[in-house]
Amino acid sequence: MRTTGGREWGQRETILLHGAQVGYALTLVAQQYARIRALSRQEVLDRLSIAKLPDRGAEIAKIREGYGHMAEEVMKEALPFLDLTEDAFENLKHRIVSHWEKILVVASKVPSSETLAGYLHKVGAPTSAAELGLKPQEVAPGFEFGHYLRNRFTSSKLSRILGLPLA
Repeated sequence: MRTTGGREWGQRETILLHGAQVGYALTLVAQQYARIRALSRQEVLDRLSIAKLPDRGAEIAKIREGYGHMAEEVMKEALPFLDLTEDAFENLKHRIVSHWEKILVVASKVPSSETLAGYLHKVGAPTSAAELGLKPQEVAPGFEFGHYLRNRFTSSKLSRILGLPLA
């Protein structure tokens, strides 16, 4: 285990610094961007042709499951996504296709997961869930629920629409 300030990363008795968690999460986000970069325009078209508008009730249930007492506040932030109509969802899919090249430009600027992990390793930061003392099942909810937190179109939202695996 790596140590910092006399403490070992990943032990439950140790305070898990938010920045260490964010650094590791960034490597997972970089993997999402790599999946996005790997898609051809035709694959995007094929995936979007079968993409369905998420069920509002199911989405609200997921927010309640993931956020408990904070769910109402998270739902306020997620309203534009929750309130999408079929027409608005079709428009969103069209916008994804029409801006695909721009999306790829943004995705191409994200360093690889390996590069980011190398930077983290170089400064002695954790590079895996295990080093943070987390089990894989403790990491997955970040991707499952995190996209609801802000009214932004993120790689996680795009991945969900395209049916790409998260994390």
